[in-house]
Amino acid sequence: MNKTWWIILPALLLLPQISKGQDIGPVWEKQMSSQMFTSFNDVAENSDGTFTVLGTIDKKGSNATDPWLIFFTPAGDTIKSVIFPNEGADTPIRLAKYGDNGYLIAVLNGLPGEQQTAWVLKTGTDGKEIWRKNHPEPNFTGRTDVAVSEDGTWWWLNTIREDNGYEVINLCHLNGEGDITGNFTFTDKQSMHAHSIRILPDLTLAVTGQTDQGKGSSTMWVMRINQQGEQIWKSTVPGAGKKISPECICCTPDNNLVIAGWIGSCMNPDALPENQIFDFDLILTKMDGSGKILWTKNYDREGSEGGNAVAVMPDGNIFIAGKCETSFTGTIGPWLLMTDKDGKKITDRVEKFMFNGDQASRVINTSDGGLLMVGPGKTPPDSRRSIGWIRKFKSATQAQQ
Repeated sequence: MNKTWWIILPALLLLPQISKGQDIGPVWEKQMSSQMFTSFNDVAENSDGTFTVLGTIDKKGSNATDPWLIFFTPAGDTIKSVIFPNEGADTPIRLAKYGDNGYLIAVLNGLPGEQQTAWVLKTGTDGKEIWRKNHPEPNFTGRTDVAVSEDGTWWWLNTIREDNGYEVINLCHLNGEGDITGNFTFTDKQSMHAHSIRILPDLTLAVTGQTDQGKGSSTMWVMRINQQGEQIWKSTVPGAGKKISPECICCTPDNNLVIAGWIGSCMNPDALPENQIFDFDLILTKMDGSGKILWTKNYDREGSEGGNAVAVMPDGNIFIAGKCETSFTGTIGPWLLMTDKDGKKITDRVEKFMFNGDQASRVINTSDGGLLMVGPGKTPPDSRRSIGWIRKFKSATQAQQ
């Protein structure tokens, strides 16, 4: 395999616009130097301090893409990479550690906006493929997610379509060989779309998604489900005529839940769905363990902003990664926002964008108390200008030391 070359971006090219407050600047930052289409979709830290990134890479001589694993040292140097060839266009969604024995990779095959096939790939710690499984039913909303239990079983979240034309939530429980041992369906009066799943400390499941309300509006819901696939409670955040799209759910040190995503208004609600235009803000919601909404806050910089991932620090402070497009000031690029445990903004940081649509796809806590962020996320399938990047940040606590 040819060596993958990486470059550290010169600091002067990445001078971000930082609001007043604590500095959460990067320790190091690297990006692909290749001219091929690449993106980084998810990342996990390993027990030895190395990082494994799930990405997308162009197929040679084609407009389609394949899933891709890249392994990094704690300092961001490339160890190796592995490509998983598959027919058609693939969009990797989630990288989940399978204990210390490998990874699960959740992927969607097919173009967004069309019927897609969700499939999961299991690898060893070295990235060597063990097996791959297709979901038995088509996926209609461009979302799939997985979560691994301590006993080696795992949960697979998808949206499927019933004979009456409504989309419903499908949750499968599978064993270590990828065989389905439980299959559960959740419905509402309108179509529901599943977005994200998380296993909580008591082994119950937290699942979030949206329910369509028509004319470009939707509500955001969170469900708590037991290991038998039974709903414990469901809590809904009304859209109030707007569209809410939850992207990530996370558990806090005090056993609450935080959900980050997008909320916006459709500027042309009578247009076809694929032609609708939205003005978005970042939305952040905190719920307690019984589903009670503690608070919901929007963060608006006089443009479109959104959150794709959330990480909660041990002190309860919250980091949300996504994008910012503030037209009045020209502030455009990947966005990292820090709030306290009550959602009050502490500081934020907008990185210099490198191409149209550049934004963060995932942020995680690291064992040294810092953060790791990767991107770009949500790259349009017809865009051939995309470069995968990875940035290691110190936390605000480290910045004060």
